[in-house]
Amino acid sequence: HAFSMVAPRMARRQDDGSIYITTPDYDIVDNSGNVWKGTSESAWVNKDGTIMKLLGRVDMHRIATEKVTPVQILTRDLTVLSDPKVKNSQQPRERRMETAELTTVIDPTTVAHGVGMKANMTLKIVEFLSEFHSTTQPSKIR
Repeated sequence: HAFSMVAPRMARRQDDGSIYITTPDYDIVDNSGNVWKGTSESAWVNKDGTIMKLLGRVDMHRIATEKVTPVQILTRDLTVLSDPKVKNSQQPRERRMETAELTTVIDPTTVAHGVGMKANMTLKIVEFLSEFHSTTQPSKIR
């Protein structure tokens, strides 16, 4: 599955099959199997589950494993897009995130801010669209 949500209130619209969610807690699994946990004020998901709009304040973080470090994303109004699943395809679905809002990305050595952000979770590429600032701390010497 691409994501799962738990919330105090969910409502499905009959006309288009979309779901509206109040104060969701969600898990998103990227193509490498990494789990991203987060919250937002509300959310909307289309019928096919290929578009998820996390509305209001968004706080998302990747869970650290032996292979990846933790990452936290703080922003507003974040859209998560997944390519539609192709029947019998072995190719992973591409997943992307985007927002026009101020975004902060924090990992163990870097804090980066920018207005507008696009990220490709499949290719692990993050692009800030304007007003980019970053502070990097040197890694510990072993």
